[in-house]
Parts: sequence; structure tokens; C-alpha cells
Amino acid sequence: MTTFWQCSDTIWNKNSTNWKSNVKKEKQIRELISRVFEKAKKASSKDSPYGLCKYLNEEAEIPVSERNLNRYFDYYVANKSGKKIRPDSDSLDYLAQYLGEENFKGFTNELENSEKDLKLQDKVRMLKNRLSLSLIIIVLLSVTLVFYVMGYYEKNCMVWVDDHYEKALVQPIK
Repeated sequence: MTTFWQCSDTIWNKNSTNWKSNVKKEKQIRELISRVFEKAKKASSKDSPYGLCKYLNEEAEIPVSERNLNRYFDYYVANKSGKKIRPDSDSLDYLAQYLGEENFKGFTNELENSEKDLKLQDKVRMLKNRLSLSLIIIVLLSVTLVFYVMGYYEKNCMVWVDDHYEKALVQPIK
């Protein structure tokens, strides 16, 4: 028999997973729309959001209305509060195709792969830094140890006394 608390925990965990995937998708949409407007700004001579939306609709032939493109710009790029309009799957596919991807799924896969590559590069860089630091410390400790041993270790030498050699202690130079 399940208790109320077990049921509510199960519901919360399901909702939290769904919430995480929604946040992830929102970030992907934001990145897609930001890249679309960056590319449009480079490709056109327009600077205003309206001019960029008009360029995307007419010259780039993206079959999304200027009004919706303007709303996407306001919400996802300019971070203006107001009515949030989430692009439908067809609009996302058209925008991804403008960036050279086959569809939105292809864009998200490419985005995830680039994020994984960045994380891997950061780990490799961190390991290289640690290895370099470790090697420097080892070399410094080794050099210090060698000088310590050489400088303070009394050496046994042979000295000629009359007609034979005898052991003599030689003090280090100070």
C-alpha cells in the first residue's frame, strides 16, 4: 500500500524531470533564435528587429510571419517581458534549416555535441594544467633534495699520509 507521501514524491519527480527537459528545450530554442538573428544581421544591412524580421521573411524566405519573428526576437533575444510565444515545430524546423541544419532535432544534436566537446576540452585543459604543475613541483623538489644532499653530506676522501692513504672527512664548503 502506498502512502500519500510516496505518491506525491513520485509526482514531483516526474514533474521535475519534465521541468528539466522543458528548461533544456527553452535554452535550445533561445540559442536557435539567437543564431538565426545573428546570421540575418550579418547577411543583411538591417539593424532593427523589424528590419531583420522582414529580411528573414521576404529575402531569406522563411515561411514564418514577420509578427511571429518579431515576437520571437522580443522574447528570446531582447529578453523583453510580455506575451511569450513559443515557436511550433514547423517554425523551429524552418529556422534550423536557415542555419544549415536539416531540422530542429539536427540542430539540438549538433548543439549537444558541441557542448560535450567543450566540456571534454575543459577537462583535458584542466588535466594538462595539473600535470604541468605536478611536474614543476617534482623537479623543484628533486633539485632541492640534490642540493641538500650534496651540500650537507660529509664525503669520505683518501689522503696521502707519509707512505699510505688514509680516510679523511672533508667538510662541505660554506
